[in-house]
Amino acid sequence: MKKIAVTFSLLAALTFSCGLHGQAEVYRYNKKCGLELNKYLKTLHEEGPVAASKAFGKGKEATTMSLVVRCTDGDAAERELRALGVDCRRISDDVLTARLAPEQIEEVAGWPVVKRVTGLRGRQLHMDRVRESSNVNKVHEGEDLETPFTGENVLICILDQGFQFTHSAFRVTDDSSRIAAVWNLAKSERKLLRTQAEILGSGVDGTRKSHGTHVTGIAAGGKLYGSPTYYGVAPGAQIVMVSSADFEDADVLDAISLVKEIAAERHVPWIVNMSFGTNFSPHDGSAELSRDLDELLSKEGAIVASAGNDGDNVLHAAGSFAEGRTVTNIAVDHKSQTYVFVYIVGDGPEPFKAQPAFLNNLSKQFVTADATFWQKYLTEEYGVDSVTNRYYYQAMVNTPAAIKASRYTDCNLAFKVEGTPGHYFHAFLNGNGPVFLADKSQNATIDAMMSVGSPADTRSAVTVGSYVTKNRWTNIEGSNYGYVGAAVVNALSSYSSVGPMTDSTLLKPDVCAPGQGVISSIYKNAVDFAGNNTQIVEKVRMGITDYYYGIMQGTSMSAPVVTGVLALWLEANPLLSAKQIHEIIAESSTRDSWTGTCWNPKWGYGKINAYEGLKLALKRTGIAARHNVTEPVTIHKTGEAWHVLFNADESFADIALCCLDGKVVMHLRVDQVAVGSEQTVDLRGLSAGIYVLKIQTPNRVLSRKVMVK
Repeated sequence: MKKIAVTFSLLAALTFSCGLHGQAEVYRYNKKCGLELNKYLKTLHEEGPVAASKAFGKGKEATTMSLVVRCTDGDAAERELRALGVDCRRISDDVLTARLAPEQIEEVAGWPVVKRVTGLRGRQLHMDRVRESSNVNKVHEGEDLETPFTGENVLICILDQGFQFTHSAFRVTDDSSRIAAVWNLAKSERKLLRTQAEILGSGVDGTRKSHGTHVTGIAAGGKLYGSPTYYGVAPGAQIVMVSSADFEDADVLDAISLVKEIAAERHVPWIVNMSFGTNFSPHDGSAELSRDLDELLSKEGAIVASAGNDGDNVLHAAGSFAEGRTVTNIAVDHKSQTYVFVYIVGDGPEPFKAQPAFLNNLSKQFVTADATFWQKYLTEEYGVDSVTNRYYYQAMVNTPAAIKASRYTDCNLAFKVEGTPGHYFHAFLNGNGPVFLADKSQNATIDAMMSVGSPADTRSAVTVGSYVTKNRWTNIEGSNYGYVGAAVVNALSSYSSVGPMTDSTLLKPDVCAPGQGVISSIYKNAVDFAGNNTQIVEKVRMGITDYYYGIMQGTSMSAPVVTGVLALWLEANPLLSAKQIHEIIAESSTRDSWTGTCWNPKWGYGKINAYEGLKLALKRTGIAARHNVTEPVTIHKTGEAWHVLFNADESFADIALCCLDGKVVMHLRVDQVAVGSEQTVDLRGLSAGIYVLKIQTPNRVLSRKVMVK
C-alpha cells in the first residue's frame, strides 16, 4: 500500500505544495482512502449525495459502490463487513471488494484492521482509433497453421463493455454457446448469469457499444455458425464475459475472482483479457491494482493487457534539478476535459514540492495562487511509497472551473515542481485529452515516451502493443477504404504505447501483435456501427437472424490476439506459469528489420509467434496430461516446406511424401520422438502438382494433400 509520509489534511499547514489548507468547516481528508475516493467524500460532505454521484458518473444518487478494501487481516475484515450487511468478495488473503453505501465508507476505513479503501479510478478502452479508416488482419486459427489446438479446455475471460451475447461467433448450437458465464457489473443489480437460457435470453449488455463483442471475437470467435474467414485465434475456448462501466479496481478484481472460481470448477487454466487502462500511474508496476494482479498471478492464471493508445500523445514530462535551477514548470493543455489528473514520481524518498499554477499566455509568466483559492478545485495526495521507496505526488484538478476563477483571459494549467539538486522526476497525465505543452514548459523534457500505464505495467501480465498488417479493406457494399495518413505494413502502429518504465528493471511492452486493423464480430446496432456500413465487412446469417463483422483498431485489438495465442499454448501445456509464458514470448517472438534484434521499448521482444511459442510450450517441464490432443502432430505450412511438430512423445514416426500415383519422393523414419520436436518436409525442387503427405505414429495414420506451385 501507499505510505502517506506527508498527510494531506485540509487543516494541516504544510511547508510545501500549494495544498488544500485553511478552513475547519471543510472536509478533512481521510489518509486511508484513495485520491478519487477522497474527492467523492469531499463532494458528498460539501454538496450532497446527488452532486457526489454525478461527479463520478454514478447516476443521480448511488446507493452503493464497489470499492477495494485492503486489510491486515482479511478474515477479520470479511467478518466485520458481513456483520454490517455489506456484500463483499474475497480476492486474496488481505484484499476484498465490497459494495459500500456512501455513509459506510469512512466507517469501514476507520477500522483498525483496514489499511486502505480505494475505488473510482476509471480507465479507458484502448481503441480510440476505431473511427479512423483502418485495415484488416485476418486473425484466425488455421490460415498458415494446421493445428489440433483451438483453446479447448481453456477459459478466457473478457473484461470489457459492449457485448452481444447472442452473436453467432460464440454459438455451438441454435440454443447454446461457448459462453460459460455473463456478469454485468455495469448494472446496479450485478446479476451473474450461468445458464444458456439466461445468457442468450439477455441478448446484449445494454451499453450500445461493440468493443467487447469485437475483442471476444478476436480471441475466441468460432466459425461453426460464425464467419469462415474472420474467426478467432482460439475458437474452441470457453468464454466468460464481464461488462464494466469504467473498469475500476473492484470490477477488475471481481472479474478475476469469478473466472478463477469457474476455472476451478472445470479444472482448466484461465486467461483474463484487459483491453483498457490509464496513464495515471507511477509507471513502475507499483500501483495498488498492479500489485494485486501480481499476487494473483503468482499462483495461477494469465493476464493479457493492452499497452495503450498513447504512443503519439505527449503525456510524459521529466525534469532534473541542478544548483541554481531547482524549479521546473510544466504547462498542460486540458483539451476541454473537466479534470486533469497528474502523477509525479521522484527518483527516491527525497521530497519535492509540486504546486498547481497557471501559465498566463499573455505575460508568459507562471503564476501561483494561494491555498484558499485551490481548496475548491484541487484534490491531492503525496508521500513515500512503502514498496518503491520513492516520493510521489498525485492530483486531480477541476481545470475549467479553476481557470475561470483565475480571471485570466488566456491561460493554461501548470505545475511548478521544485526539488533538491542532484535529483529528478517523471510526470504523467491521464490521457484521454490533456497533454503537456512542450513549447510552453520550462526546464522540462516533454515527449510521448513512457506511455505504458496501468494495469499494463503489471509485471506478471503480458503487455501487448500493436503493429500494421494491411492498409486497405472492402466493406459489405463493395466499396474500398484505407487509412487516412501513413500506415506502413509491418510497422509499429503510430498510436501503440511505448516504454521504457520509470523502473528500468521492468521491461514493457512484452510483445506486439496485429492490431491495425482487425476484422471481428460486432454488434450491428451499437452506436459505432448503426447506420454506418463503412467499417462493416461481412454478414453471416444464422436461422433468420443476421450477424455482422467489422473493423476496429487499437491495442485493444492486439491484446486479444495474444490472449488467443496463450489459450493455444495453455491447451498444449495447462501448467504453464506466468513466468514461463514470459520466457516463451522472449524466446519465440519474431524479430525482423522492423522490431530489431532484442527487447526494446517500442516492440518489446518482437511480434507474437503462435507456432514457435507452441513448440516451446510443449517442451516446458511440468506438463500434465494434455487436453484434447486429437492429432499426433501440428503442421505449419509455408511455401517452401511443411513443418511437422509432434504434440506428444512417440516411439516412432514414419513420414512420407508421395505423388498421387503412390511414388515416394521423400521418406523419413524417426525413432523415439520427443514432444515438441519438429521435422521438416522440404518442398523445394519438386515439380508443380499435388502430393500426399503421410504421417504414421503408433496410434494414428494421417494424410494431407500438399500443393506445390
